[in-house]
Amino acid sequence: MRKVHNKSFIYILLFLIGAIFASCDKLDKNGDLDGAWQLTSLQRSEDGTVVADKNSRIFYYFKLDLMELREVSDTMYYLARFKHIGDSLIIGPVYQSPFDSLVAISSVNEKFGIDDGHMHINRLNSNDLILENKRYKITFRKF
Repeated sequence: MRKVHNKSFIYILLFLIGAIFASCDKLDKNGDLDGAWQLTSLQRSEDGTVVADKNSRIFYYFKLDLMELREVSDTMYYLARFKHIGDSLIIGPVYQSPFDSLVAISSVNEKFGIDDGHMHINRLNSNDLILENKRYKITFRKF
């Protein structure tokens, strides 16, 4: 009878260890990029004009391969798939919520600074994020 309990215990333990390892795969996919980022400066590259600052209350949220773009005062927000490859951020199709309608990436251009969907990561650490594309330099702080 004792051997049956020991085998059951071992099987349960192995199952729990396997479940823990399987679930950990989705916890942190993007390192320091994951989480909430508050835009502190959205600056046009051509002339240095600041289009938005921290008072605009614009946030980017990153988790797994999904990003959310939101201005706190607006009920509409945007969801997009992205890939974080080395020092690049590639943004895929953009959906406007709460209706989940597909929109052109240019519709989030001026407000959020996303030009053509390709962004270079100039700086990324646990506190700071600086993104740059052809038209904008965007600075964030971890929120």
